[in-house]
Amino acid sequence: MGFKRSHEPPQRCDHGGSYVSVPRSLLSSAAWIDLGSRGRCIVLALCARFSGYNNGAIPISIEEIGQALGNQNHGANSKALARAIDLGIVECMVDANHHQGRAREYRLTFIETGPPKARVPATHEYRSHNRTREKKGQFFAAQSAGKSDVSTAEITAGSKLSAEDFAGSGIMESSNLGVLPPVGTSALIFNHPCGSQGHIRGGREAALVSPGDLREWTRLVVASYGHGTQRQMARDAAISEPSLSKFLHGRGLPERHRASLQMACSRYVPYDQRESYREDLGIANAATI
Repeated sequence: MGFKRSHEPPQRCDHGGSYVSVPRSLLSSAAWIDLGSRGRCIVLALCARFSGYNNGAIPISIEEIGQALGNQNHGANSKALARAIDLGIVECMVDANHHQGRAREYRLTFIETGPPKARVPATHEYRSHNRTREKKGQFFAAQSAGKSDVSTAEITAGSKLSAEDFAGSGIMESSNLGVLPPVGTSALIFNHPCGSQGHIRGGREAALVSPGDLREWTRLVVASYGHGTQRQMARDAAISEPSLSKFLHGRGLPERHRASLQMACSRYVPYDQRESYREDLGIANAATI
């Protein structure tokens, strides 16, 4: 007589009446591996804020994230959160409103969204992440056989590159103004209004326009291209989306990021064409955006 396996129930967690499920497909994904320990803790902090009905409207501020992690390094926490968004594990649905004291609201992509009679299935964007693909922060690269690749880090580190250095390098300038230029294909546009026209330097000389002009320029780009542009610009400039949002709302931006943000803006709206973009939008001043 053969042995009959008993149909015993699986071991269950003593959840005390409240729990949140994290799928094994996420825990074993390449995105989860690349996220890092700090980012994983932030995802779990968002899971703790999930009530079972509020996915897509999970509110949490960077201060509350610091409290949940027991670490008030807001800069590192912001970068880890931006990385989770970039990997497709988390999506920012509503931006912060500092005047009303409202925090950003997020969606966990591995949980369905919406009311009971209109549920939208989980989207699982993180599944498309491939560990071998090129990082999105590297938004342009020289493809000439005789020249080495150029990255944002190399520029902001203090290398001196002139317009002649890019001539014949194979970098093609994007001319499609109706669609966001794809990452990795657009060229630097040397149309900055002052300073050293032919060179980009790191440190204090990296930003060739004032912070106020850069803020208005960035707001104009976001207003011109609409939803999703702010997130794409943060990726192109290799800065966190929360840092860019704070800058657009009047906060400061570290000098090490100003040059890369200026170059990202020039890819979408050339500096000397700002007035025409404002006229198309019917805006007299970008500060009113």
